[in-house]
Amino acid sequence: MFNTTTVLSILENGGKRPSYLKPCSLSDPNFEQCCLEHGREAIPHLLNGDKKYNIPKLVPLIVPYVTVDAGENLKVYLKNIKAYGLDKIDLQQLYGFELYVFPVDGKYQYDADYTLKKIDGEQHMSISDNDQLTFDLRKAEFHLDNLFNGDKVLGPQMNAFLNENWKDVINEIGGAISHTVESLVRAIATGVFDKISYADLFTE
Repeated sequence: MFNTTTVLSILENGGKRPSYLKPCSLSDPNFEQCCLEHGREAIPHLLNGDKKYNIPKLVPLIVPYVTVDAGENLKVYLKNIKAYGLDKIDLQQLYGFELYVFPVDGKYQYDADYTLKKIDGEQHMSISDNDQLTFDLRKAEFHLDNLFNGDKVLGPQMNAFLNENWKDVINEIGGAISHTVESLVRAIATGVFDKISYADLFTE
């Protein structure tokens, strides 16, 4: 199994790694702590994006669209979503992390399997599509624009309703948000792994 924090530690071992990702030795008895410290140091650089590795600028995180079909009671199509708060990420442990985002307070964990594929004769990691984002929220806030064709009365009333009932809203749309973020993480990981071979990511 592997997750977002593992991406940071894995890249640190590769000879082609970006300069802002410092290496950690697999034989280091404090390997996990090393990865945490260096991962925390790398986050500001990663959030600024890196075109070489197809990492987009993540502050704010732009989500093109989210489609929710929760039956007759709720059908929602959201586009051009701007998610704020990634600059407040705090990695907590090697196989998980806690962050503030969307702007949502909570604990998030991303897990995924990988396989190996050949690119130009070299083995590269490939994220499987059974990845999963799980989260436990403490609070969520919503602000949706252009509701009811920009109605200045109904729009604020709907936003107030959503924020008063944020737990019910998250229960309805949480799955769709998770799948969208999973796709984004998978795309970013693919951009990195397609450029760095398995041998460069893992050293003896």
